[in-house]
Amino acid sequence: MILSAQGKTRQALDVVHRAIADLKPRLAHPTGARLAAYGGLHLMGATEAARDDAAAEARRMLDIAAQVAEVTGETNHFRMVFGPTNVALHRVSTAAELGRTSEALDLAERVAVLRAPAVERRLTYHLDVARCYARRRDDLATVHMIQRIHRESPEELRYSRPLRETLRQVQGRAKPALEADLRPLLDAAGLAG
Repeated sequence: MILSAQGKTRQALDVVHRAIADLKPRLAHPTGARLAAYGGLHLMGATEAARDDAAAEARRMLDIAAQVAEVTGETNHFRMVFGPTNVALHRVSTAAELGRTSEALDLAERVAVLRAPAVERRLTYHLDVARCYARRRDDLATVHMIQRIHRESPEELRYSRPLRETLRQVQGRAKPALEADLRPLLDAAGLAG
């Protein structure tokens, strides 16, 4: 995750592949925790593959994670939330990352995001969906998603670069009817003025 945050996508994917290879022999005696870690590693790998524009690899890793999630159900081992909901959220994220806006929004409509116990995953979902709506120039839907982020984690507006970039996009083309909803978000992000 540190390598990913530093933009070192290839290195992060290499670490994920090594971790998967190291864990695989231990699945001869699967436990819920081992399976969840294995599935979670595939979700991390799918994210990195999408960032590397490797769509087929991202889909392959998501499919493996989905198979594991069918066995584990919703889990939280080692503070690593894993299960069908998280797989669905990652499908949205990878489609958004790959620039497949319509696919991401179609998938997003089928996700019960409130089932996600991890705040970070809900925030990422809302940001991914907001960015997709912004690409479509659907500013009302974009603002709606950003309002959800603001309600759950107001500091995100100040510190999330992708979120601030999305707000700037909307700000640059906002119609007067949207101003009452947009202004508090811009204020919270320190972008008003």
